Amino acid sequence: MLSTLSNILLTFFTSRFERILTATLLTVAQQLLLKGKKTLFMLLSCFVLAILFTAGTIIFVLEASAQYDARGSIFFTALLTSSLIMIAVSTFFLALIFWPRQQTQVVISASNASAHKAHPLEDILAAAIAEGVEYFKNKSEPAKTRPTEYSQA
Repeated sequence: MLSTLSNILLTFFTSRFERILTATLLTVAQQLLLKGKKTLFMLLSCFVLAILFTAGTIIFVLEASAQYDARGSIFFTALLTSSLIMIAVSTFFLALIFWPRQQTQVVISASNASAHKAHPLEDILAAAIAEGVEYFKNKSEPAKTRPTEYSQA
């Protein structure tokens, strides 16, 4: 279900900009979005959890203040308890996402330092930067020196 949702979102974002982007940049954007599915999912889940936390906090404050105004004390009703559960669940999952994980450290020897294999995202970003540089280079040239479609070589 999550992969279907992410595919729908990725298709939506890339289809909106098809007319603006060149073929190379469109391919680069699609590859970045496909490689960044995990990042996109984590950002989306953090956004939803932050909304859940905020809603729980607002409900808790409103219900507690209404009870205190009406009775002069606060009792754990169903609404107050459910707002506390919303806050606790969202805090727990946000802690799981942001808690620093222990990473294994890899020691690179001097002989392996030159044999660095580039990540696919590095290649994609390099192609996007090269395309952008070429675009601005062509745009900054005077109109007279640029070849046109109708000019004879």
